[in-house]
Amino acid sequence: ARFDGVGGNAGDGEGDMTRRKYSPDMIVPSYHYDHPYREEIESLEYRPWQLDVAGIEKKEKIIVRTDKNDHGVWIGTEEDLAKLATRITEGQSNGEIREIALDLEAHSHRTFAGFVCLVQLSIRRPKSSAAVGGQQQSTLATPDIATGYDFLIDALSLRHAIPTHLGPVLASPHVLKVMHGADSDVPWLQRDFGCYIVNLFDTGRASRALKFPSAGLAFLLRKYAGIEAEKVHQLSDWRRRPLLEDMREYAVSDTRYLLDIYDQLRLELNEHSSPEVSIASVLDRSKQVCLIRYDKVPFRPSGYLTIMDGGRRRHNTNKNNKVTSELSPQQESALKALYDWRDRTARHEDESTQYVCSNA
Repeated sequence: ARFDGVGGNAGDGEGDMTRRKYSPDMIVPSYHYDHPYREEIESLEYRPWQLDVAGIEKKEKIIVRTDKNDHGVWIGTEEDLAKLATRITEGQSNGEIREIALDLEAHSHRTFAGFVCLVQLSIRRPKSSAAVGGQQQSTLATPDIATGYDFLIDALSLRHAIPTHLGPVLASPHVLKVMHGADSDVPWLQRDFGCYIVNLFDTGRASRALKFPSAGLAFLLRKYAGIEAEKVHQLSDWRRRPLLEDMREYAVSDTRYLLDIYDQLRLELNEHSSPEVSIASVLDRSKQVCLIRYDKVPFRPSGYLTIMDGGRRRHNTNKNNKVTSELSPQQESALKALYDWRDRTARHEDESTQYVCSNA
């Protein structure tokens, strides 16, 4: 997932990832409802095909045959989204679709909590569409919902429809979701759409299990597909409509190769010498990612101390362990009140705190 305005992924998943840790001085809800799909996730039995690598060909380089202008099929209406969901569910029923690749693009710059702008979804191509070596084709027919394999779902215009049409697919234990570094994507889906992931293979978790030099998607694209991931749009405004062609190409690349990368990762996991490193162990770790719950951004009343004196916080304390500064008690009280007001206003208006009132 790319979160414009904020870089990096969540932690490496050590320990309990399913609940955020809060310091005692934070204001947080006093009670949290349990994960509604906990039982389904924890009791999930992996399908035999998830653990079977017999039909996977080891490739020196993944090549995906696409038209040079194929930047994904745009899904901008509820009718189109319903058609895509139907194609996936019917494909699952007849055995044609077992997995989907999934990613999100989100915006965080002019908003308090952030929101998803785009959902990228890819389904598996027939074996004839992927090859080792050679060049990408440029004479293929322009894809549509019935014939395409890469889709860009407008999460802004379809925010109301995604829970109805895509939600059942995401929660289905019969369709494996392949995602990379889903620690943020999972709670974002809950926050914006009330959608939950059941049955996940996180390629980031696989990278860590295999102890690759990097757990990033860029490394996997370079290793398996020989592709250097572009970084130019990491901070782009994904609210923009229509998206520029290079933005669409950038977004599609996150999922277009992911199912083939998933296959190659399974081969390496299956051949690993350690019994603790396996396809099943990565699926188990991915279950923990599915169990992550979205929590609203907490409030720390003492947070104003970090911006006292224009950000030059005084670290010396008196005998009562209270931070001292050059501000008078009246000035410090005014700063605290302003800090509280800024947080309330930003939450109410869904605006960045720095745009409501900067620290300077």
